[in-house]
Amino acid sequence: MALEAPGGPLRADQPGHNGYLDLFYRRELWEEPLICRPWRKVLVPLPPEIAGAPQTKRVIAWLASYHQSHSWQLMEALGCSEYSFSRTIRPLFTAGLLARGRLNPYNLGAMPYVYQLHPGAPLRAWVRDLNYLDWLGVTGGPKLSWANYPRHNMLVVELALAASRLLDSTVAVLGEPYATAIRMVPGSTNRSIGDAVLVLSSGLRVVVELVANMGEDVQRKIVRWGRLLTSATTSQLGTVVLLLNAAAPARQKALTRHLRRMVLAGLDSNQLGTAGAWVSDRETAQARAAMYIASWPEWFSPGGTTTLEFATLQAWRATPDSQFALSSILAHPFRPRHPEEWQDPAHNLPWLLATPEALRIKAGLAVPPDR
Repeated sequence: MALEAPGGPLRADQPGHNGYLDLFYRRELWEEPLICRPWRKVLVPLPPEIAGAPQTKRVIAWLASYHQSHSWQLMEALGCSEYSFSRTIRPLFTAGLLARGRLNPYNLGAMPYVYQLHPGAPLRAWVRDLNYLDWLGVTGGPKLSWANYPRHNMLVVELALAASRLLDSTVAVLGEPYATAIRMVPGSTNRSIGDAVLVLSSGLRVVVELVANMGEDVQRKIVRWGRLLTSATTSQLGTVVLLLNAAAPARQKALTRHLRRMVLAGLDSNQLGTAGAWVSDRETAQARAAMYIASWPEWFSPGGTTTLEFATLQAWRATPDSQFALSSILAHPFRPRHPEEWQDPAHNLPWLLATPEALRIKAGLAVPPDR
């Protein structure tokens, strides 16, 4: 049962949090397919002052990291009012850089627009004109990608916004381009890609994998991440993996049981080993200890409240006797050999253009907006 923080529950939607739609519990918002369309009329070229504006770069960077966001989430991420958001977003839409759609086509007036990048010539030309630092801050390094999984993408955004506003232990929240195994271990041949990564004040990186089904691809992801986790100790990798169960409420318990079975079966010496690399029992235990499982209802209650489990990042992980125990990710043992190299992870925030405004304010990079 979820616990409330002392003095009442933490609110994800108060005060000033306009990015929360409670998508997980509102079934009618994600059953219908989402069709995002570009501007159908004659494209209006971007004026130079808008094309090079910081807010323009932040919008493109945010959608490059999280693929899709509705307008309330974008306003929260940018820290702007409805008026300034409209002045920022409309030129990008009419110039053909963005496409937009509705979460629920049968209730148009009540639901905000959903935006995503439009893979056309205008966007390619805009990216081509960026200098190197801006290109790196917008794209994160790889090519821009698109993924039309609206519920999945926007739940990742809700988690990112809640973590940036409500978790004092979080100093950076990064999207998919940064949640890759090769980012965790430069030079790695592991091709695992998560949905987001939370960087804690200790320097520990929490790679988030949002899971909503029991498919074989989930098992493959667990094995691939497990192989990375066996390659070195947590103190050397500075990385743990969180499997966040975001299945429909009626399937939550079934998927949690299935995830536990998959972790025990996938993080096994026979599965983790390859033809040229044998994995010991110690390395298997090391991988199991660095992989956590949490469920959306354990962290987020209906109506926009977060629980004490979320405030302390409580999640389940395997024990040596193949059981599961509740543990705080904040208390995960992380003792790097050179702590000074890990304990200032926020120094790159000025160049990470997809950083939520709440974290920019915490880091002293922005003035709290006048809402």
